[in-house]
Parts: sequence; structure tokens; C-alpha cells
Amino acid sequence: MIGYSFEAAANSKYLSRTVLTTDSEAIAKVGHDYGVEVPFLRPAQFSDDNASANDYITHCLEYLLTTEDYEPDLVVLLQPTCPFRNSEDIDACIELLFDSDADSVVSVTELPTKYHPNWQFTVSDEGLLKPFGESGWESIATARQQLKPTYTRNGAVYAFPYALYRSTKRIYGSKVKAYIMPAERSVNIDDMEDWQAAEQYLSNV
Repeated sequence: MIGYSFEAAANSKYLSRTVLTTDSEAIAKVGHDYGVEVPFLRPAQFSDDNASANDYITHCLEYLLTTEDYEPDLVVLLQPTCPFRNSEDIDACIELLFDSDADSVVSVTELPTKYHPNWQFTVSDEGLLKPFGESGWESIATARQQLKPTYTRNGAVYAFPYALYRSTKRIYGSKVKAYIMPAERSVNIDDMEDWQAAEQYLSNV
């Protein structure tokens, strides 16, 4: 699965280096087979279920700075669980960042209406249904045509300046531009249902 991300990065017009961060020797070998740089195996403390993206991004960038005195102009995070993003998506995110006053760019996909936050609820300890968020029942839309589109991160592309990350340790700036991707290329594989959706997509292309 990770090979899709390697191929997309290799075909980008703008990316000059592709660095794999992993704690797995098997995955590192796959990276080497694709010609991707694997300068280290990620330490265990940045690889368990409690580790965040910020942990392994920071480790990677600090490693490159310490060992090579290398500081990139731009960092693009490509998570392997979203394999159907392509080089055009990567380049469009980079162009959007450079051509705007945004601090970062994040790829998103539109949520189906049934998942719209206006139609989400919580259940109190007493079993009472309550609208999610601050609004009351009078603000609940009665028809989908009344709902403004909402979006969710799809995990495909995060693009941000190195200088911003070094100063804030955040992949989001104060002004984040959305790069909207179609649902079929936004499959983010977290469970078997996602895997089946990915197989269905591949059978149709």
C-alpha cells in the first residue's frame, strides 16, 4: 500500500526529496526498493499508539538538521493510509500554498449529508437526546438542502513551510487553505471497511 505514496511523490514536479520515517525494517526495505531515502529507523518512543504526527515529523526534521545541516523550504506529509492521492494532488497543494497567503494547506473531502454536524447528537446520562454543539433544537435543519457542505481531513496531503513548523511544532498555521479532493481518491484506510472501499475503487479504475 505504501508504494502508492512513493510513486506519487516521485512524480511530483516540486518535491526534491522523499524521506520515509518508520520503525519497521520490512517497510524500510520497501522504501529502499522504491528508491526512497530511509536515513534512520524511527525510535520506539515515536512509533507507538500514543505517538503523534508531530512526534515523528519533529524527529525526522531534527535528524536531517543535525546530521546534514539540511533545512527544507517546505514540508509535505503524505500518510500511506490514503494511497489514492496522486502527484497532481501533491503539486496542487504546493501551488495553493505558494500562490496564496495561507500558512498551510490540508486536503479534505466533502462529508455525506448524513454525517453533517447539524444532524449529529449526543445522549445525556439521563438518556435525553441533545443537539451536538451549542445550538438548540430550533436550529436543526429539516431538509438536506438547508445544509452547507462540510468537510473532513482525508489524510492525503499536508503542506506547510518548514520555518512555520520549526517555530510552532504545528502542521497547521493560523490560516489553513483547503484542497478539496473527490471521495473516491480520499479513501483513508483505518479498518476493513475502508480496505474494501479501496479494493472497489481499484476494480473500477
